[in-house]
Amino acid sequence: MPVCSWSARSPNPPSQRADRQQTLHACRGGLAAQAAISDPIPFFASCCRNVALAQLLFGAMAGKTHTRADLYEAVYKKAALTRTECATLVELVLKEITDCLERGETVKLSSFGSFVVRKKGQRIGRNPKTGKEVPISPRRVVVFKPSAILKQRINGLVGKR
Repeated sequence: MPVCSWSARSPNPPSQRADRQQTLHACRGGLAAQAAISDPIPFFASCCRNVALAQLLFGAMAGKTHTRADLYEAVYKKAALTRTECATLVELVLKEITDCLERGETVKLSSFGSFVVRKKGQRIGRNPKTGKEVPISPRRVVVFKPSAILKQRINGLVGKR
């Protein structure tokens, strides 16, 4: 697991702005060092200083569609960070996941799921309007495979923490 500059269990969490910036910087370095985060909730809880926030970010979000702005706001409300730092943190996580997928790596988030890049070969498709056959070029696609724990939580079989 990537190492942050302090743990959520630490008796003296950073409280000064400079300390928060150091923590955010240390989290960036730790995240960039490893493509597959073994357990996202403790990792992000230590970065954001809040287990509930990490569960919100990586738990089953039901109801409305959540946007980046909603994630920024959720981090802002739960963490002792500025809005800019929250936006930076969320963007950093999304960018790291995207960069790993661009390189063809699998991103595994324990208790959440895996993002896998699959290669699809060339095939013949058909235009439904005209019926004309059209070649579909080879491409890579991203597939999300939810973990068994996430499936259970979505189906209400496991109590929420």
